[in-house]
Amino acid sequence: MKAAPATDALPLFSWPEQTEIAVLDAERRSLIARIGKMRICSERRVKLEAELKRLTEEQLRLSSRLTGKRK
Repeated sequence: MKAAPATDALPLFSWPEQTEIAVLDAERRSLIARIGKMRICSERRVKLEAELKRLTEEQLRLSSRLTGKRK
């Protein structure tokens, strides 16, 4: 019988980062929905798109830090 493939240990001590990533994801989804309802030329839409970009960058930074810990 073949042995099960080795898996990474569960990131038990990274739950604060995982929670923050989930919060950022929820905020991003909310912004995407709001942006979708606005006119393309709206000044408010441009500001929200900049905020969306900032949230995405922060989420990616946290995610890469989290995966870097596991390696």
